[in-house]
Amino acid sequence: MATINSTGRLFDFRNSLNILIYLLPISFILGNYVVNLNLLLIIFFGLLIYQNKLFEIRETKEFIILLLFFATILASTFIEYVFGEQKSDLIKSVLFLRFFIFILVVKCHLQFQNFNYIIFLKVCFFVTLIISLDVILQYLTGSNILGYESFGVHNSSFFRSELIAGGYIQKFGIFGLLLISILFQSQKKFKVFFFIIYPALLVVAIIFSGNRMPLIMFLFSFFPIIFFQNKRKKILISALFFLIVLSSVIIKNVDILNKRFENFRAAINVSQMIYEIKNDYNELSIYKGQVFHYTPTVKNKNYTQHNFITGHFQYYVTSSKLFLSDPIIGRGLKSFRNTCKEIWHHPNTVCGNHPHHFYLEIMNDTGILGFGLIIIFISYLVLNNFLIYKWSDQKIRFLSCAVVTLLLVEFFPFRSQGSFFSTSNATFFFFIVAISWGLIKKENNKKIQKKV
Repeated sequence: MATINSTGRLFDFRNSLNILIYLLPISFILGNYVVNLNLLLIIFFGLLIYQNKLFEIRETKEFIILLLFFATILASTFIEYVFGEQKSDLIKSVLFLRFFIFILVVKCHLQFQNFNYIIFLKVCFFVTLIISLDVILQYLTGSNILGYESFGVHNSSFFRSELIAGGYIQKFGIFGLLLISILFQSQKKFKVFFFIIYPALLVVAIIFSGNRMPLIMFLFSFFPIIFFQNKRKKILISALFFLIVLSSVIIKNVDILNKRFENFRAAINVSQMIYEIKNDYNELSIYKGQVFHYTPTVKNKNYTQHNFITGHFQYYVTSSKLFLSDPIIGRGLKSFRNTCKEIWHHPNTVCGNHPHHFYLEIMNDTGILGFGLIIIFISYLVLNNFLIYKWSDQKIRFLSCAVVTLLLVEFFPFRSQGSFFSTSNATFFFFIVAISWGLIKKENNKKIQKKV
């Protein structure tokens, strides 16, 4: 009787964990507090279910690489806290280790075939569809279905003051897009229809959200999908061509959007940025601690001041200089907001919460050591999921295609981003990491069972 009860409890825990993972896309809409709560509950139920199984792979190379990455975050933050000029947040670096456990839980849940990913894909499909329709409604009428008003060029739907609706649609929309291939495998007409209509709604919504980079990344995501999908190349290429034409027509014919995207194209001059990064401005060291614009040198015509269009030029210059000043292990978790003050007496520098680029932020916080570790781990995931795609059953191939596409899009080097270490971005990225790792282990388990 005790055994039956314990088995029943374990079954209930697994169902609870499934529901929490299915609700992950919805928790992002409700805000960081809900995301954190969901994250902690996933960890809690995962520890109850899998216990020691979470660490059975501790001797594998990929486990060690991932562990070293998190250890580097902790070590760099501790060193900066003890010896640095700007005191880093040591407590946050310890709390960030929750993502390490989160990865292991989701990986195990998928590895041991306790996760119905079709339900998760359906949630992504319907949630992104609802958000997209709501963004379009908000743009056309001035308010969304709940009465939240438009910000003009920005329409944030249920996210209210957070202008991230486009990024949300771009990320979770990839899962929804791959669901179409699964649901309509034998119904070609429906498949073609949904491959055009669904992504078209997403693209229009991303444009009306006012988020520029998500539009480019969503269109870019079609390239790895086309590469993977041999039998659907014609449909996908046609869909991509249609989406490019559609987005171009909308942007060109709406003045406020046209101006916004024009500014986006003019934002970065690489040669000028390299010049600024190389220039150490030693003669300005007497003004250290002061903002350049409030020093007497601001009127000196020998110092070129570039226009603050999107701010990315200034953010990239600042973060690159800071990385080069401490390249091995960095300055600790979320250090940019403090260390930027050390060089804001230089022209074309700026302070903010993060550098708006994953690569630069990781190198700032963990140095070349942490950056190298995470790049090696991502490369391992992408390569092995590519091999899975070649040999696995069709449904697993679709999920593998989705996670590889998202890994490539999230770590695409020529794009601007939010903070890598923020709650929402870290949760999404490490969730993708966990799924891709779990798929690899799941397929390895199948190979072992066949041999036995």
